[in-house]
Amino acid sequence: MTGSVLLEAKAIVKELGQGAGKVRALKGVDLGLRGGELTLLMGPSGSGKTTLLSILGCILSPTEGEVVICGQSTKGLKPEGLAKLRRLNVGFIFQDYNLFPTLTAAENIKLALDVRGMAKAEQRPAAEAALVAVGLADKINSYPSQMSGGQQQRVAIARALAGNPAVILADEPTAALDSENGQAIMALLSKIAQDPARAVLAVTHDPRTLSYADRIVHIEDGLIVSEERPKGAARDSEEPEEPGASSSEAEDEPPGPKTESATEEVAAETTEPADAIRHNGATGPDADAREPDTTDEAARPQPHPQPVSASLTQKKPNNRRRRSPRFARGEHLP
Repeated sequence: MTGSVLLEAKAIVKELGQGAGKVRALKGVDLGLRGGELTLLMGPSGSGKTTLLSILGCILSPTEGEVVICGQSTKGLKPEGLAKLRRLNVGFIFQDYNLFPTLTAAENIKLALDVRGMAKAEQRPAAEAALVAVGLADKINSYPSQMSGGQQQRVAIARALAGNPAVILADEPTAALDSENGQAIMALLSKIAQDPARAVLAVTHDPRTLSYADRIVHIEDGLIVSEERPKGAARDSEEPEEPGASSSEAEDEPPGPKTESATEEVAAETTEPADAIRHNGATGPDADAREPDTTDEAARPQPHPQPVSASLTQKKPNNRRRRSPRFARGEHLP
C-alpha cells in the first residue's frame, strides 16, 4: 500500500568546485519518495547519484532548491539543524557497512541509538529487536569479524531501522555481496518498504535488484531522464485468482455443449423410443391401414441416426391416438 510523500526534492542544483573547475553535478532535480515504496536510483558513473543521495540525507546542502522531509524544509537550516533533521528522520545503509570492529552487533546499534538521543535503558531492547527483525537473533553478541558480509550488511540495516526513521537511504547495498546474499538483502529492503510510513531509496548498479523495485528512476548528467514501474516487482506480481476453475481446468473442459460421450449417450436414449414406435407402425394416423412388414430385421434398412438436437426436440407420440380394432387385436403384427 502506497502512502504519502515523505521526502521531496524540489529543483535541486548542486555545484562542486570553485572558479574554472566548478562543475554543476545536479541541474535541477525533482524527486519525491512515497511511503510503502522501494525506489531504485540508477545511472552511469558521474551522473550525480551519490551527490543527490547525500543531499536527500541532509549530509550536503544544495546550491539551489530545497528538500522537504516529513513536512520540514531544509531551506535555511544550519548544519546543526540539518544534523537533527537527519537523526530524527533518515537512516543510512552504506556499501562498506561502517561497523566498529571492536563492538558487537548489538553495541554497534546501541551507539547509533545513543547518537539519536534514545534513553540508555531503551537502547539494548531496541537494538535486539532490530537484529531479530533482520533475522540475526543468533548474532546479537557477535563481532563483525565473526559474521559474513551478508550478515554485516544486515546489522547495518538493523542500525538504520533502530531509530524508526521515515526514510531509508542505501548506497549500493549489494555491491560488496555475492549473488545469494545480494538477493537476500534486496528481499529484506523490499519487505521493509512495505510499511506505508516508510520510504526506501537505494542507489545501485546491480541488475539483480531490478525485480524488487516498485519504482526505478534513471539519472544522467545531473538530471532525471526517465522513470518506470517494473511489471515484475516482487510484491506487485501476485494477483488473487478469480473464483472458479483454474486456467488448466478451463482448457481441459471448455464451456459449451456437452462432451462427445455425453452426446452419444443422450442420442442413444432419445432415438430408442422413436425406433420402437416406427417398428410398431404407430408413427402416423394410417398405421392401421398398413400391410404387415415381414422383411427380416437384419435386411431392413436402418434409419439414419437423428441429430441430437432433433432427437431432443422431437415430440413424443400421442398416446391418446385413436386405435382401430385391428390394431387392438394385434393383427398388424407379423
